[in-house]
Amino acid sequence: MQGTAVGFARHYADNSEIKTNNRTLEVMVQKDKQRFTEFLNRWRKESVKLYEKLAEWVMVDKFINNLRPAYANILRYQSFRTFKYLIVVGNRIEDDFRRTEIDNAKG
Repeated sequence: MQGTAVGFARHYADNSEIKTNNRTLEVMVQKDKQRFTEFLNRWRKESVKLYEKLAEWVMVDKFINNLRPAYANILRYQSFRTFKYLIVVGNRIEDDFRRTEIDNAKG
């Protein structure tokens, strides 16, 4: 009997994941040294746990508002309605920041 219960628990472990609400995403911010892609991945892991799914443009807006100012100040004025293009531009910004850091270190 105990083996069956353990097997059941293992099989359905994903279904027992705790759901979250919008507030969790609203207070999640990009850390000082955290790369854009790292924050995006952390954001996505939490967003799939939402009780109620939000429209993608709302999610994009919340995501941008929680980025470090260096990213948010650039992305805020773009009209992203999906994550697809936001990710492309965010990665380009991150690459530019990294190149600038390398150039400053050399010079």
